[in-house]
Amino acid sequence: MDILYDKLTHRFVQTAVDMLYVFNLLLVFSIITTLFCIIFRTLPDGKVLLKDTLLGSAVTAFLFMLGKFAIGYYLSHSKLATTYGAAGSVILILVWVYYSAIILYFGAEFTKVYIRMRKRKIIPNHYAVLIDKHIVEIEPTVVNYND
Repeated sequence: MDILYDKLTHRFVQTAVDMLYVFNLLLVFSIITTLFCIIFRTLPDGKVLLKDTLLGSAVTAFLFMLGKFAIGYYLSHSKLATTYGAAGSVILILVWVYYSAIILYFGAEFTKVYIRMRKRKIIPNHYAVLIDKHIVEIEPTVVNYND
């Protein structure tokens, strides 16, 4: 009976640890998603609905956390400190900042494409200007520099 009790106690403790790990992941994911949602709603000079930014924020948060785990895995399994010394940490920080900026830009572009795909528009604020792009063809001219 004691053997069964020890096995059940060990299994329950491990299950509780796993549940806390999953809860921690979900909490961090929701906080990062909320932060990206705030960024995607306040940075543009336009009115963006909350429901339009949720998917883009979730995708961005997922990619952000994926990068965080990849950098952590690389740190724990590489010999960066022996290869580059103190400069290795600086290189890793620069890579992380670069990755974060790329993910932020990708998430903003993903959100914009998602809004356009759903046939919605981003309405400019009163101080912003909506710019339309037009292709204009101009006839080539000869410039005489001797005059």
